[in-house]
Amino acid sequence: MNHQKLAIMMLNCGFFMCVAGSFKWEVWLYDEVNKEIFIEKLETVDWKTLVFPFEDVDDMCNQFTKIVLELTRESISTKTITVRSNDKPWFTSEIRE
Repeated sequence: MNHQKLAIMMLNCGFFMCVAGSFKWEVWLYDEVNKEIFIEKLETVDWKTLVFPFEDVDDMCNQFTKIVLELTRESISTKTITVRSNDKPWFTSEIRE
């Protein structure tokens, strides 16, 4: 079985999902948020024009989420990590190096 298929294979382990192999995961670096820029961007959004023209509440919610996530990505740094299912919780990337 190749690496991609192994990473995609999921086993249902009760409440949590276990993933066989490894996969990439984007994590938000919340301690690097620029709150002032984020708030400023939120205040400049024309919510009335962008969200409320939709009649369906699901469409409104999807549009709202899309806008907030876009602004969040512009205001909070992220990094991509590799998650390995066979690593112990204490085995961090710093130890790996």
